[in-house]
Amino acid sequence: MLRQVVKVKVPKDDRHGLIQEITGAEIRKALFSINGDKSPGPNGYGAAFYHKKWRTVGPDLSELVDPSSLAIQKKVLEEFESMSGLKLNHAKSTAFFVGVIRSEKEQLLQIQEIAEGSLPDFQLPT
Repeated sequence: MLRQVVKVKVPKDDRHGLIQEITGAEIRKALFSINGDKSPGPNGYGAAFYHKKWRTVGPDLSELVDPSSLAIQKKVLEEFESMSGLKLNHAKSTAFFVGVIRSEKEQLLQIQEIAEGSLPDFQLPT
C-alpha cells in the first residue's frame, strides 16, 4: 500500500548524500537562500538577522552540527536553561538517529544523558 502512495524514489547515486554530515558551508548556503524579509522563526530572529550577523553567529551555528562538538550542544542547552528557567527533562527525553555511526550515537547519548529511542520495524507488503 505504501508503494502505491509514495511514487517518488531517490536515485541510488543520491542516497548516500542523504546520510552525509551537514557542513557549515551547507548551513550558510541554506540560510542565505532564505529571503531576509520572511517571518522570523520561533526564536524571533528572521533570516535577515543571520545574513547581517553571519560573521558573529555563523561559526557557532556551524559547530552545532559538527559531531565532534557534541559538548557544545550540551552547553547551549545549559545556557538556555539558565536564561529561560526551562529545563530539559532527561528522563522524558529520547533521541532518534538515522545514518549516524554507533560511536557518535553513544557519545551523544552519554553527553546529553538521554536514552536512545527506536522506531518499530515493519515490512512493506510485496
